[in-house]
Amino acid sequence: MIGSSGGICTGTFLEGLEGDICLVRQAWEHFPGVGYFDVSEEFGRIILAPVRVNPADAVRAKLAELGIEDSDVRDAVRWARENR
Repeated sequence: MIGSSGGICTGTFLEGLEGDICLVRQAWEHFPGVGYFDVSEEFGRIILAPVRVNPADAVRAKLAELGIEDSDVRDAVRWARENR
């Protein structure tokens, strides 16, 4: 997946490796509001497909990455409410 970093150049995250890819401004401007691209390969060509990430999906993905489950969140909320 490729994510924008505030300019024309974007960071790429493929198989845990981090690098950069740059797009010409004219190409980038065809995708207003797009912050990420899925990267695939077809017949020797690199394919970039725009992805619109829902912020809630990003939070869920981060929680899953950290191993935080629904029961952990419930326990934390309960603890916080009891210790006001």
